[in-house]
Amino acid sequence: TQLSRSSDINQLINIECILQNFSQQILLMKCNQLIDELTNDILNRLKYLKHIEYIRDFFLFENGSFMHQFALRLYSKLSQTIHERLDAFTVLVSFDSTLTMFGLDKNSYPLSVVFQSSNESSTIQKYIIQNIQLKYDLPKELFIIIKLEQMEIYQKCFAFVLQVKQAKYVLDQLVFSEFRIKSRIRNHRLYRHQSYHLHHEMFLLRARLLHAVNAVNNFVLTTFHTSGEQFIEKHSNKSIDIESMIMYHDKFLTALSIGSLLQPKQQAIRDHLMKLFEIVTIFARRWQLGFDSIKMEHIIKLKTEFNQTKQFISIVLKPFLPRMIDSPLRALACTLQDDFYSNV
Repeated sequence: TQLSRSSDINQLINIECILQNFSQQILLMKCNQLIDELTNDILNRLKYLKHIEYIRDFFLFENGSFMHQFALRLYSKLSQTIHERLDAFTVLVSFDSTLTMFGLDKNSYPLSVVFQSSNESSTIQKYIIQNIQLKYDLPKELFIIIKLEQMEIYQKCFAFVLQVKQAKYVLDQLVFSEFRIKSRIRNHRLYRHQSYHLHHEMFLLRARLLHAVNAVNNFVLTTFHTSGEQFIEKHSNKSIDIESMIMYHDKFLTALSIGSLLQPKQQAIRDHLMKLFEIVTIFARRWQLGFDSIKMEHIIKLKTEFNQTKQFISIVLKPFLPRMIDSPLRALACTLQDDFYSNV
């Protein structure tokens, strides 16, 4: 009787194990099926990659034509007069006019712009573009991958690129013919040598500043574009799932953080790049005032500050050079170290 009971118990245990394994297989199959359906829904119905493309176009300036025209309107406003500064009305009008230029309806477009005013009156705050934010209408279902706090990283990337391109725009717009026209020299014979020497120093400083700003611009945009293409390439795998999509997006944001110098260990570099942008802005303002208002002491002071800023960034990046092969950051470090105009 005991053997019979023991046999029955073993049979029940075996049946329970079989049912448990069978249930686990069914649940696993159902889970995989649901994951596949959710993945398919995210990729096809919600068009996840299309939204990533939009984010790249707007926040990372991948859409060169639209964002270029919008940025130009902001930059030109700041460059019109010496004491001009942005306001909410100017920003909104600039964005609406860009939408109109491309034949886009602002009521149905997924992008809008917000300007947050500030009472600070520092040189950077006054002349370098800040406080402009993009608002992108992302479907709530995609928050499972792109979290709200992660949109802040895209926002910071946009703000940084806007400042880099402003510095480049400011230097590109400095024309020597206009500078000479503004030069009101009463006694040409008396000031001829001084005029030539000052023009030469202005030309060299502009060339060196533009050389550095172009290097930063190339570093940022190359990092963004390369990371974006790698991100899209990873999603070409047909066996991709939600977990992989989240992981790929996190890695993409990490690469963007490096490109925007948002990592904690990059803070010192970012601070000195802001100093570089400030030097560019002050240089352009003096240029706009004309020859009569510029003294050699002003140029020497700007040159000294620029050399110190560039030297600091080069020193900070130097230890990383042996560990970086063909990386945008290495290209930036090499470009800043190899300043041809400094020897002229």
